[in-house]
Amino acid sequence: MLAWALGVIELVRRWPRLRVPAAAFGCLVAGGYLYYEARGFSGRWWDTQARAISANFAELLPIVATLPDSAVVATDDEALVWLYTRKRAVPLYLESFRGSEIVRPTAEEHRAYLDRMGVTHILLASSSSPSAIELRTLIGAYPKILAALYRWPDGRWLFVVNRGQ
Repeated sequence: MLAWALGVIELVRRWPRLRVPAAAFGCLVAGGYLYYEARGFSGRWWDTQARAISANFAELLPIVATLPDSAVVATDDEALVWLYTRKRAVPLYLESFRGSEIVRPTAEEHRAYLDRMGVTHILLASSSSPSAIELRTLIGAYPKILAALYRWPDGRWLFVVNRGQ
């Protein structure tokens, strides 16, 4: 928004005849922003995602809590897993940036990461998350690396990592 505002200010400074259209445009943008913010505030939109994540993990965490104390779980929202179960947890979804390009690990790199971190279990918290794509790639390259331990009806899974595969 700041970049747009500075752009409009620069246009007005260079071409003074654009003052009225720029002011009208600014009022329109500000009005739209305020309308959107008012709807979000009255509808408690700040709460929506937190409730969805909490509801999802309320179903997952009781099963994760039954894992051995030595378990290391790779999952999304690993902080929640550690906080509520005290099981060691690491991120499942990995990405980095090279300039403006998103770089995702190959199956070999992902497996090496899981091995380095000592991962014993993988929790797929959402069947539509970017983690699911990386997990499918990993399973495609190493079909015997995971054994299903628990499955929820909507495509969430808890897997055991087979070290020998």
